[in-house]
Amino acid sequence: MFGNIIKSFSFTKTILVNAKNEDKGFAYFFILAFSFLATLRRLVLLHITGYIPNLIYESFQNT
Repeated sequence: MFGNIIKSFSFTKTILVNAKNEDKGFAYFFILAFSFLATLRRLVLLHITGYIPNLIYESFQNT
């Protein structure tokens, strides 16, 4: 797990170091978009595996 985090940080650093000054905005947007997609992917996987639906179901059962 930590290996993937370290790889993503080095990938981010590579993008920012290699980007020219006028391309920094696009580089930040690129990083933000991919981090959003990664988060969305995690949420979809949690939903498919039933973790989030069970969490919602159990929270309504306790009321």
